[in-house]
Amino acid sequence: MFIRQYMPLRVPVETGERLVPVVRYVSDEPRKKEWVKQAFWDLECFVKRTHRYAPDKGNFTGHHELYANAFAAPTIPGGGGIEVGWKTMSLCFYGKGRPVDFSRTLSVIDYYLAHAKLPLDYLGWNSPMPLQDYGYWYLGLDCNGFAGAYYQVEFPMTGVDGNDHINLLDNMKHLRKRSDFAAIRDGDMLVREGSKGGHTRHVALIEQVVPITSDKAAVIVSQSSSSKGGLKTEPMVLEKLNGKTSDGHGTLNWSLVDYHKFHHVLGPA
Repeated sequence: MFIRQYMPLRVPVETGERLVPVVRYVSDEPRKKEWVKQAFWDLECFVKRTHRYAPDKGNFTGHHELYANAFAAPTIPGGGGIEVGWKTMSLCFYGKGRPVDFSRTLSVIDYYLAHAKLPLDYLGWNSPMPLQDYGYWYLGLDCNGFAGAYYQVEFPMTGVDGNDHINLLDNMKHLRKRSDFAAIRDGDMLVREGSKGGHTRHVALIEQVVPITSDKAAVIVSQSSSSKGGLKTEPMVLEKLNGKTSDGHGTLNWSLVDYHKFHHVLGPA
């Protein structure tokens, strides 16, 4: 299952390799979160060598450079370079990223934790934080970040990635709405839309479907959900509602019993 690639991630570091799980539900702007914005800003300053990490300040050891799509330092694995830019790193704090994006970002974070003279009071830490703890408290995935990463890796021809707004998915030409259980395939998405200006509701992956009746099936669902505590795979029951229920955004055609209702099941054309 795709979800297992995050639990744990294999992260190359200066001393070899570390296993770091990324399991929490994380979403929205990190600069608006009191417990995240300091860490986010300090890491950005370090990788860009600005403010307290300007070269003349003497607040880091070693030597590193940030390029458009790479972070370079002589002592890191892979010949001294990691194929990751600041935009990709920052998205891991927003709840977006493929497993490889998180792994590369964590490699940079490990270098930061080892070489920065950390401002513990500013960060709100009692002592330097281990990489595994950093990954747990600051990084994670939201629902469309996880589902989008899956489609970006497994179905690149659809054009979906982890930054795509859920409300846009049913308009993508390489995705099709499934009309019944016979049409559903492993890897299809359950999608609940929100307002067109934002406020998306939810998206979950169907890992496996076994029809029980024409209107009900046993399914294995993987998702990142705040109510589920982050990344989780579990057996559930999916029902077809046959147009009996609606909300302000359209007909709710599908229901994960005792959990959530959805507008569509979408999958590759």
